[in-house]
Amino acid sequence: MWQSAFVETNDIQMHYWRTGRGDKPPVVLSHGGGDSGRCWTRVARALEDDYDVIMVDARGHGQSDKPEEGYGPRISATDLAGLIRALDITRPHLIGHSMGGEISANCAADFPNLPRSLVVIDSGFISNGGRYAVTPEKAAERIQSMQASARTMQTLSMQELMNRCRAENPTWHEDELEPWAESKLQASPNARLFFAEAKRPWQETLGAVECPILLLVGDPERHSHTGWDAAVQATGIWQEGQLIHIAGAGHNVQRDRYDPFMARINHWLAAH
Repeated sequence: MWQSAFVETNDIQMHYWRTGRGDKPPVVLSHGGGDSGRCWTRVARALEDDYDVIMVDARGHGQSDKPEEGYGPRISATDLAGLIRALDITRPHLIGHSMGGEISANCAADFPNLPRSLVVIDSGFISNGGRYAVTPEKAAERIQSMQASARTMQTLSMQELMNRCRAENPTWHEDELEPWAESKLQASPNARLFFAEAKRPWQETLGAVECPILLLVGDPERHSHTGWDAAVQATGIWQEGQLIHIAGAGHNVQRDRYDPFMARINHWLAAH
């Protein structure tokens, strides 16, 4: 039976799911924007025999507090560090997808003694411009569009959302559908303000990370969010790391190409 509980961190109540009780190496999973900790369910099931897996709900998502304002990568990184310390977790592997990759990277940069390793999965903050770059000119329009989309999805039922997810992502496993749909009903539209926050350069963030880094990216033609040129540049910035392209995956690498994704994750965790 997985644990479902809260900790107080950085002036919010932050919810998490946990598969173990601290007698195995810890792995902390951070989800993408609009998702929740339960969206890692399939991955957690694959890891729980060997690892103590903690799936967090970022602020504004899942069952965590949803303030009207106060969103951004470094705020959420402080949330995450507080949760890790509150649970007395020692040297966890931080794994984050998309927004969660940016949160995990900032956590590793701002709290360098905390993580054992960092895995960033197709996160758009690693980009030298292009489609997913956030500029002051684009920010307001983009946030309004994202908030409108979130509110529209919250007018749908669970079944309608699951049907939509299945139609839009026919290669995803059925186990992905229910957590994805639930997360859309739980997420606050205000959480999209995360993407309007002024950010330090990604080069500075990765350069401050002292632990080994694994960067997993999908195919640009399948709407991977990480800029490939930036990903290659990252290999000359980090202190120790590895860049892996997972062919056939889009932005949701862990859902689109689950088997090769898990093979890479298992190899990385075992090696570190």
